[in-house]
Amino acid sequence: MKKLVTTLVVFAVLLGASYYSYDRQYAVAYTTEDIEQLLEEQLQTNVAVRTSLQTDNKLHVVFEKAGAIGAGEFSKGWNSKYKLEYAGFGTGELQANIVSTNKQQYLLLAGKSLEQIGQIVATIDDEQYEIDIPEQPYYLVLSPIHRTNQSKVNAVMIYGHDGTELDSINLLDK
Repeated sequence: MKKLVTTLVVFAVLLGASYYSYDRQYAVAYTTEDIEQLLEEQLQTNVAVRTSLQTDNKLHVVFEKAGAIGAGEFSKGWNSKYKLEYAGFGTGELQANIVSTNKQQYLLLAGKSLEQIGQIVATIDDEQYEIDIPEQPYYLVLSPIHRTNQSKVNAVMIYGHDGTELDSINLLDK
């Protein structure tokens, strides 16, 4: 009997410690203030979250630091809170990444629409994806893609609302 009680106490302590550890990892609520605070702690600088989008088990954000555009990804835990998976900045006004959730892969396009971007055509493997960009100062779009082993987008072509090509970027060279 004493052995059973000891086993149950040890099990309860381990379960409590595991929950505490998990709860500390997934500690960010889905509020702009909490997200900004965590990003600022991780990046050691002030940031402003401009937009966010939740899909499947992920939360994606676009933020700005001194004029530079960044993107971050958070994973959702079973406690309905988030933990930071990554956050970083690109070299320009556009982030074009392949992201995976618990359900599928997506093309993530994020940035600041300085030239009134209307559409972005992204090439992944040998397939093109045409993505309409919302008319707003900052955008964050996730579009389902076919499963790929690639971690990067090959190239993007950026078009204005009138169909005029604004830019063409080969991302594999960068």
